[in-house]
Amino acid sequence: MTGTSNLKPYQPGDARINRRGRPRKFDAIAQLAKEIGYEPVDIRKDGLAMSRAEAILRDWFSSKNFQKQLAAMQYAFGKVPDKIQLNDERSVIIVEWEEEETLIALEELYNKANLLENGDNGNTGGNTEGEPPPGAAAGS
Repeated sequence: MTGTSNLKPYQPGDARINRRGRPRKFDAIAQLAKEIGYEPVDIRKDGLAMSRAEAILRDWFSSKNFQKQLAAMQYAFGKVPDKIQLNDERSVIIVEWEEEETLIALEELYNKANLLENGDNGNTGGNTEGEPPPGAAAGS
């Protein structure tokens, strides 16, 4: 093998070992990316300059590529929670939302799913057994 004759394996305490690993952030590149993102690239309809970052986000939102749309939505509204917890009886998906309207809608879906699971078709509207659901023709 060429070029391998001078290689030596690492020994304990060898100064060549980088114990802390690679740097997690390279601040100079991050700063440069931000500067490039703020550069004006186009004039909007209202006469103001559009930044490069704004142009990219507008492209992502209007793209037919789902990955671009997803990335734009996640930048705008945060990543969709995907924490899944499994137990012995049945699988449970835990979704942590902070909006009250979303919680109410999820609770209604959960209750409807429980009714369907228990053999109720969800159309009784709270009626007792033997009564037709609202809107059903009598005697049919």
